[in-house]
Order: sequence, then structure tokens, then C-alpha cells
Amino acid sequence: MIEVFKTDITDSLQARVLAEHIHDLFSEYTVNFDLDDCDRIMRIVSTSTGVEVDTLIDILKGFGYHAEVLQDDDYTFTKSYNPPLFLLN
Repeated sequence: MIEVFKTDITDSLQARVLAEHIHDLFSEYTVNFDLDDCDRIMRIVSTSTGVEVDTLIDILKGFGYHAEVLQDDDYTFTKSYNPPLFLLN
């Protein structure tokens, strides 16, 4: 299961802290951010369960950030996809 979120995170250090925090809570999630994208994307990949969308939105809110799920028609994965800023797995 993959969920893609639009965020308002601009700082790569804060994105890393958030990714580590999410990974600590959900070890089955792979978390990455693409802050160069205009939507400042956070991608969550779960290999074993569904993605806890509301919980993730609340986690970011607790850190003072906004996140919303991007629908499939809002975001398209392309072959020109650039590697993420960082990846936690």
C-alpha cells in the first residue's frame, strides 16, 4: 500500500526527524520526502498493512505541519521520478 501526502514541510532536517519518528511508530513503513516537488511530497509505503492516514496527518499536525492525501489523479508517478531526499526503511 502506498499513500502520497501533500505537506507544507520545507526543512530537510525537520523532514528527517518526522520520517524517523514515523518509522519508530510504524516500523513496517518506508518513509520518504520529496521537498523539491511543488507539493512537498511525503510518501509512505507499507509492506504489511494499510497506511494509517489519519494518524499520520495527526502526527504532522502535532509537529505544527499540515498534510493531506493526494488522490491518484492529483499526483502521477513518472519514469522521470527523481530519487527521494532520503529514505527510511
